[in-house]
Amino acid sequence: MIKVQNRWWMWSGEADLGFWGALRTASVNVVNDKILGEYAYGADLKTDGGTYVITPKDGVRRKAVFYNLGKLGFELSGAKYTKATVAADGKSVTLELENTQGDGAYTPTVDLTNLPESEWKVSVAGSGSGSDATADVARADDGSATVPLSLEGSTATVTISTGDPDPSPNPDPSPNPDDGSGDGSDKADAGTGKSTPLSATGSDVTGLLIVVLAFIVIGTTVLIRSRRD
Repeated sequence: MIKVQNRWWMWSGEADLGFWGALRTASVNVVNDKILGEYAYGADLKTDGGTYVITPKDGVRRKAVFYNLGKLGFELSGAKYTKATVAADGKSVTLELENTQGDGAYTPTVDLTNLPESEWKVSVAGSGSGSDATADVARADDGSATVPLSLEGSTATVTISTGDPDPSPNPDPSPNPDDGSGDGSDKADAGTGKSTPLSATGSDVTGLLIVVLAFIVIGTTVLIRSRRD
């Protein structure tokens, strides 16, 4: 039972538990949509050198799930992220963290899900006493891992990766259209968080709209005439 303080909900005093639940579940979701192509709900998305780069716009900045990479995801506690860079093969996740408590010491935690099977390590840069530190990450059989951190300062860069060499120096991060994850698309637009699918150009869409409009006009005219008769 939730304690009531001066007739206010302790967890939300504004919109009951619905508001609290929305904050708890807020997440950036990256998908490969059959119509829109690669798209990030709640973030700006771009591709750069075989990686996906997201800049969160969801207001909470704690969680992201890459549905286009087998539901690879991360969730932060004790810190927020300002940018995340994820390798197209899912073997590297780099988070630029922001200290929510100012510029002192803090101990955030990163929970990861659906990591590819491999040996993982975590390295930290730009964080005072924890700068340039490296440690092993224990990946569970279900692909999950919890990474506790001890940081200092207002910002830090945390990289969680396998350290495996990339067989392709600059792979195309767009999923194969035949792998069931989507239709494939070109690079995403950083301003809108989406890209233009290869199967539909602006002129194609305009032409389709003209045809649909013509059918509507013809159908309406026929219907009016039939009612008059």
